Amino acid sequence: TETSPRADATGVAQTVTITVTFNEPLRQFGDFISVSGSLNPPPTSGDLGRQLELVNDGKTLQFQNVELADNTDYTLSIDAATSRAGNILSQPVLLQFSTGTTLTQLGSLDGSVSLSGGEQFVGTVRLFNEQGEALISVPLDAEGRFSLTAVFEGTYRLSAEVQAEDGRTLSAFLDDDDNGIPDDVTLSAGQNLSNLAFVLSLPELAQPGASGVNKDASVVLDLDIRSGNQSLDNLKALPDSEVRVAVYAKDVVNLIGFSVSFSYDTTAVSFQGIDENTTSENNLLRKNAGLAVTLPPTVRGGNVEYNGAILGATEQTVVSGDGLLGIFRFKTKRNFSDKTEFLIPRVRLESSGQTDNLSVLARATLEQATIRILMTLTAEPETIPANGTTTIQVDLKDVAGSTVTEDTQIRFAVTAGNATLEPSEVTASNGTAQIQLIGGGTAGTVTISVTAEGSTEQISLVLTETTDGTGTPSEGIDLPSGPRGPIALDLNTDTGDQGKTQTTTAPRSGNQIAIDIVAVSGASGNIGFQVILTYDETQLQFDGFDTKDLWLAGVPIVPPASGGEAQIQVALLGQTTSKDAGSMGHAKFTVLSGFTGTTKVEIKSASFDTPVEVGTGGIFVVIGSASGSVVPEDPIEASDIDGDGQVGFSDFLSFAQGFGRDSTNSDFNPRLDLDGDGNIGFSDFIKFAQNFGKSVGG
Repeated sequence: TETSPRADATGVAQTVTITVTFNEPLRQFGDFISVSGSLNPPPTSGDLGRQLELVNDGKTLQFQNVELADNTDYTLSIDAATSRAGNILSQPVLLQFSTGTTLTQLGSLDGSVSLSGGEQFVGTVRLFNEQGEALISVPLDAEGRFSLTAVFEGTYRLSAEVQAEDGRTLSAFLDDDDNGIPDDVTLSAGQNLSNLAFVLSLPELAQPGASGVNKDASVVLDLDIRSGNQSLDNLKALPDSEVRVAVYAKDVVNLIGFSVSFSYDTTAVSFQGIDENTTSENNLLRKNAGLAVTLPPTVRGGNVEYNGAILGATEQTVVSGDGLLGIFRFKTKRNFSDKTEFLIPRVRLESSGQTDNLSVLARATLEQATIRILMTLTAEPETIPANGTTTIQVDLKDVAGSTVTEDTQIRFAVTAGNATLEPSEVTASNGTAQIQLIGGGTAGTVTISVTAEGSTEQISLVLTETTDGTGTPSEGIDLPSGPRGPIALDLNTDTGDQGKTQTTTAPRSGNQIAIDIVAVSGASGNIGFQVILTYDETQLQFDGFDTKDLWLAGVPIVPPASGGEAQIQVALLGQTTSKDAGSMGHAKFTVLSGFTGTTKVEIKSASFDTPVEVGTGGIFVVIGSASGSVVPEDPIEASDIDGDGQVGFSDFLSFAQGFGRDSTNSDFNPRLDLDGDGNIGFSDFIKFAQNFGKSVGG
């Protein structure tokens, strides 16, 4: 296998094209390439799969214009791939490189998996980081051994998934002390850990013909763009347009895994991929916080096999009820005409020790839209109080500009922001329809997606904070300086102390803030810790605390906050911390309507097992942007970037220069982040465009 950058390369450019060349052409069905992998840490340019293409007659994977962070080590892992001839990648491809001048010394993890009953089996071992993200997977050899090479220094967890010769399956975490909690495996730089041993016991063999607890469960398809199961099984679409098919399970009991067989017509649609979650809807397997994984889909002609499971499932993490299994993404062919059908002929549902193979025959039909509809979306007014209402109007015309007079179904969905729609579905009989949007009480931008006869458009509205006019902006707060530790506050929630003491942008009412309480030093060998935080309760609301990293397995005791003080106490049961530094947990706050633009959260006192003196450099963090970067509340004034009273061409040039940047980029300008989400993107552009040509106060 050939790669670019080469293995162990340093000084790699921050914008780079990554290639991996195989000895055979890879299998491709339409736009879907039969390969699975990841880049860790994730690139700043976003989803790596969106930048993937095949070149060199299908032998070379090419990821174009991948944006990387400065002075950072990366690992590209290709876990699975299938060639055109049907051959499967025998060993993962691992590529390490760095944008820095040196590459951290790498280590390895070796061990074995065995079954207590001596059964023959095949299987896989996966490596997870402390955030529960799968990093590398390797197959077991014929003796059940595994070797994970080129692993960076860090703390990990290992899982094994096996299938015995009699068809029984099992997944479990490495848990040497058998306490039900996955073991932390800590690897130093360049260390080689050996003899990591899984000894597993298979569940009892199910009796032939016996039905499991999920014999009455079902699966349905939904073509609706809205979150939740709308059970829409018929939709019109235009040629060369995107279609999503959500697959929902109903009435499952103690589910630990599934296998879905999905069929489609390759002459009508092209398979694009599967999303296991959406921004507003998690996969059913994650309902009870279990560590769930889905395998890369297997595509053969017009059939997709899709599998998911909860690793090391327990009574607490198995799931029951209804929920999303995945969203299958397709694109209609340019010659799409008439209609086509999506079908799930069968699904396998796994519960503890039981399997149900169901012939569900779930169907959905896609028809060609008879006309190409052009939608115009307007809102009156476009800016409302956070708890106010506005009217959204849709006008429908055909390509000739004539009003569409036949009955047309229109669906509305809130895709960003906090608001409700009444109703969310209407029938336009004369080319026009109206609905009401009701603000959810949180200031910010609300984006609504509207679909009709295969056409989709979006509109964004601004919800402003309600105020009595008495609030005045604060004069600003000097940032902390001096030594940090042994306990400190950090606004970068990555594991460990990044020393971020101020938010990149000015948050708005309703925004959530997470503060990482970190151990800079001195944590090793301690049972617990206590931190008391002070804050302005007229500007911030304390929402709670999540344990992380050093105290991930700890028991938190967090009484209700009172008088602007939050008391956080966490203790480990029967063990002590093994590392000297790292994250202790995240304190969570919500910004209130009384926020004046700048406030701070401060450590009043802190202790490990005994009290510590907190250094002045990490004793508080500032919530609010630096002077001059706060975006004005008035939408026209917010778009007047140069402050000349007119939203004009010079403002457009300033906005265009910053477009696409986010808070991780050194040249990010928070003044251009009109919706305050840390990213200068499409919703900011919509807000700017709506005010272009307007005068402040006009």
